[in-house]
Amino acid sequence: MAIITVISPKQLVELRAFIKSQDPEAFVIVNDSYAVLGRGFKTHHVG
Repeated sequence: MAIITVISPKQLVELRAFIKSQDPEAFVIVNDSYAVLGRGFKTHHVG
C-alpha cells in the first residue's frame, strides 16, 4: 500500500510521530515539492 500526501512541515513532524507509533519499521520517503497542481491547491509565491 502507498499513501501520497502534500502537507506542511509542521504536519510532517506530527505525521512522522504517528507513523512511528503505528509501525516503527514503516518505509517512508519525504520529498520537497516545487509545485503541486490540481483542484484544492492555491498558488503560493515564496520570496
